[in-house]
Amino acid sequence: MLVLRRREGEEVVIKAGGKVIRVVLLHHNCRGEGVQIGFDADKDVTIVRKEVAERGGN
Repeated sequence: MLVLRRREGEEVVIKAGGKVIRVVLLHHNCRGEGVQIGFDADKDVTIVRKEVAERGGN
């Protein structure tokens, strides 16, 4: 597993099989437990949460 530290607005780019997926840290709430993450990919790339993928959903 690759672990990165990113600041708000910074991106990670994933390239696989000729596809490009951009992952952007949108907002970090210091008082809460979550962060907002944005994903930008081609329309034919499916992006789902892990629990949805494990249920067989897309």
